[in-house]
Amino acid sequence: MSLNILNCNNYFYIRGGSDKIFFDHMEIMKEMNHNSIPFAPKDIKSFETKWDKYFPDSIDISSPEIKKMSNFFYNVSAKNNLEKLLSENKINIAHLHIYYGRLTTSILDVLSKKSIPIIQTLHDYKLICPNNNLINNEKICEFCNGKFFYKSIFKKCNDSSLIKTTALAVESHFSRSNGDITKVNHFIAVSRFLKQKLVQYGLDENKISVVHNPIDSSKYEPNYDSGKYFLYFGRIEKIKGIKSMIEAAIKSNIELKIVGDGNEREKLENEYQQNPKIQFLGFKSGNDLRFLIQKSLVTICPSICYDIFPTSILESFAYGKPVIGSNIGGIPELVENEINGYLYEPGNINQLSLIMNEFKKNPKLSYNLGVNGRSKVEEKFNKSIYYEKVMKIYSEFQYK
Repeated sequence: MSLNILNCNNYFYIRGGSDKIFFDHMEIMKEMNHNSIPFAPKDIKSFETKWDKYFPDSIDISSPEIKKMSNFFYNVSAKNNLEKLLSENKINIAHLHIYYGRLTTSILDVLSKKSIPIIQTLHDYKLICPNNNLINNEKICEFCNGKFFYKSIFKKCNDSSLIKTTALAVESHFSRSNGDITKVNHFIAVSRFLKQKLVQYGLDENKISVVHNPIDSSKYEPNYDSGKYFLYFGRIEKIKGIKSMIEAAIKSNIELKIVGDGNEREKLENEYQQNPKIQFLGFKSGNDLRFLIQKSLVTICPSICYDIFPTSILESFAYGKPVIGSNIGGIPELVENEINGYLYEPGNINQLSLIMNEFKKNPKLSYNLGVNGRSKVEEKFNKSIYYEKVMKIYSEFQYK
């Protein structure tokens, strides 16, 4: 049966990893002869689509107008535009990604009123943390206990700002009261760790399925030759463990290339500018990033936060490169110790340095582990497995 699937997301362009999965999901469904219909706020960066006539205006939360600020909690424009879309098009099922703060729970009201089954892929910890990431002051924080969101105000969790944190706390409580859990028929967690956290804080485990993000490995040309440098690519933030990674690299006297941008880049770049083996290359994408990964010896994922499912690991494996990853969050679901990489305790400079030295002494180690990494993405994270799991979830609900 061919389905008309409504796909809701805060952005209709690729702003981050969750947006890429949003587009990948639509593409996979399209390849399997389903009709993927997008719904997102208007944005100058959005890709063109015939469906953008239904897109609501975007929200500028910096506006001082109370009427506009209220849309951060309940977007009336999104509700009205979605009602128009549904009145003119038949929808069998709605698949939500990240929608809060821009589309808001207003769309849940419309969908539930029409008795359209609602599935949501969870890419973050929003249902149990108003700051989305279980982080405060660049450290892991579970102070709200998954539901007492007002507690975040006491800690000023968002940018140490009382105003921003209060807005997020109010939005989380409002969304909860308006059905961000009860009106959604089923949730998809992108890692087992994410599901465990959600269940720990009260969500029904029977209402959550684990479906790992897919990757089309046919689009990645592996290079199993051992390079000479270690590589990090991703956001440059404190929670990503960049500084401890650099210290381990210096201790091991290895060449480390750091690709990406973020709040910590300038500070760290200034701190280590005298060390020629520590290179900050800035943001890279496309062929530039592909070349850097292919020519590396190994890539590193040094997070000290609850990373849910880093796409950088999947991409590294697809290019035939092993990964050194911290043993936290969803990372161990990807990196298998001494099989396709190595795991170490988050922030442990000595342990990471020892692993770096292993690769330095035995570059051929990269070949064997890289082959295993490539096999893993081909066998366990391919599009077919993703499609089968999602369709099994869809089939559990009666299509309208």
